[in-house]
Amino acid sequence: MAIAGYGPAPRTWLATDVPLPERALLTETTVEGLALTAASYHAPPGVNRKIDKARQAVAFARRLSARQGPVLLFWDE
Repeated sequence: MAIAGYGPAPRTWLATDVPLPERALLTETTVEGLALTAASYHAPPGVNRKIDKARQAVAFARRLSARQGPVLLFWDE
């Protein structure tokens, strides 16, 4: 997972409360004066990870729902 840009480093979090934290990244940033949360999510493969796929999605959705303001979401299923 990566969120790339230029300028000062934003506040960034890995979602450590999910089965595969390296697949869920959030960052607070400002784009043209608008504060927003950018989130990048890559779902675990369902065949290999079974219930972890659903747990990861629910935990990530809960985290996103707690964010204030607009969210820019990048999702890879």
